[in-house]
Amino acid sequence: MEFEKRGVPGVYFVSSNFMDDAKSAASDWGMPRIRMLSVPSDKWYTLRRNKDEIQPVAAESIDTIIDALTRPLTPEEINQPERVEVEVEPTDFTVTADSYSSAIEKFNEYFLENHMGDGLPLIPPTEERVKWMLTGTSRSQDEVLGKCPLKLGAVTIEKIAINAVMAGAKPEYLPVIIGAMECFVGENEQGKEGEFFFHTLGSSGAFNLVIIVNGPIAKEININSGMGLFGHGWRANNTIGRAVRLSTINIGHCWPRVNDMALTGRPSAHTWFTFAENEEESYWEPYHVSRGFQKEDSAVTVTKVNSIYSTYGGGAVGLWKAESILDQVAGRLGKFGGSYVVFNPEVHWELNKLGFNRQSVREWLSEKTGMSAENIQVVVAGGVPGYTVVWGIMNMTAHVTKKVYGATLTKAGR
Repeated sequence: MEFEKRGVPGVYFVSSNFMDDAKSAASDWGMPRIRMLSVPSDKWYTLRRNKDEIQPVAAESIDTIIDALTRPLTPEEINQPERVEVEVEPTDFTVTADSYSSAIEKFNEYFLENHMGDGLPLIPPTEERVKWMLTGTSRSQDEVLGKCPLKLGAVTIEKIAINAVMAGAKPEYLPVIIGAMECFVGENEQGKEGEFFFHTLGSSGAFNLVIIVNGPIAKEININSGMGLFGHGWRANNTIGRAVRLSTINIGHCWPRVNDMALTGRPSAHTWFTFAENEEESYWEPYHVSRGFQKEDSAVTVTKVNSIYSTYGGGAVGLWKAESILDQVAGRLGKFGGSYVVFNPEVHWELNKLGFNRQSVREWLSEKTGMSAENIQVVVAGGVPGYTVVWGIMNMTAHVTKKVYGATLTKAGR
């Protein structure tokens, strides 16, 4: 729901299912007393197919809307409270039970009931374990990176470490998790990097994040870049992405049906799509080099993508040619927005034989589709055999790369 703060009251015309989101947004932007009107979902969403069907619904509400827009402001509405940012300090608490396993269960129940978990079992973030996690970075635990959507909580290294513990991560992963969060919590102002990460977390569409890691640290901490890269069984992939998700919950206060309005949920939302580029199988320069970094650097890129990705190629059975893969990918792209193309190594090898490099592939796809080459992102990942994957990028201001640094337990990322 978008609105501007003005000198007259505004009106929300929404279904009752979205009232929590509307009230939450109004409070966030200093308008907790904004006048709102809800419309029954069974009428609004089923009858809006054409004007004749929806007109009676509007007629039932129009007088109330006009009244809300024209009735003089009350003293309470005139004196809207200013938005006050309150920094909530971490709270220590003790869970007691007859056994350790019962205490763990009570802890998990408490965190889930209070919107601090993701529905999977959490590792308790004890003081000892958080200190252990912080051994993975030389950066100060009090360093503030920015503000996390949707509620704009202040992001610190310590808070990230707490969520990394709960996610089951290792200290070696912490610098990558910090880098991913730095991508995610930029200035978040209109036209700035990270602006549309708000939309990623709050939209009724099932948008997702792609988190891709490049450079020496990816291999050192064993991030999967080959077969099964989007799946389970890889601690680094799964817990790095999960730590980012838990941070959006506990720092950004993002929760389903409250302000995360994804109608079907977000596939892979527990871990996002987290993987490394398969640099060993690639003839092209690593992706982060195309983003302005040095090959020896380690970097992480976070991108907002659509929820459904398309796959091309024969996998382990079908036959294909590189030209046909390019044609199919071009057929999937439109003129607007951006695209994330993940070529599996064997297709990339054939493209390389045909004289393509990363930039010339982008230019070829741009020429065929009209999409700006600058907005077509190309990486090499997956196994052999594999599939080429295409996501749509909804807005390029939600595509950010940051250098990984401050590592203490790995040779890379220092």
